Amino acid sequence: MELAAARVAEQADRAGSAAAARLARSGPVVGKASSGDGAVEVQVAPGGLLTGVTIHRSALRHGSAVLADQIMELAQRATRRAGDRMYHALASVVDREQLETLGYEPIPDDDPDAETYSYGR
Repeated sequence: MELAAARVAEQADRAGSAAAARLARSGPVVGKASSGDGAVEVQVAPGGLLTGVTIHRSALRHGSAVLADQIMELAQRATRRAGDRMYHALASVVDREQLETLGYEPIPDDDPDAETYSYGR
């Protein structure tokens, strides 16, 4: 039993080290989204933690309820993008099912939330 536990711990350490190295090479993993006119921009960390919001003056003319809805919609889009970036950053070192369990899933290329670059694919 101790030998099996030691093997699992060793595998976890190797996977953790490989994942840390991969993330260090890829730089910060964030998701970004902006409104079509660029009046509202959001940035989130993987998992959806809002890390930045830019609201240009022109976005204020529609009222606070519309602005709040727009920020929420953009945050959801950015969260998907951050999950996609994290998935591709870690896919070579972490099992696909584990990534998806954590909420990191690839976005199909034909999806409107897909970004124009390919994360090294």
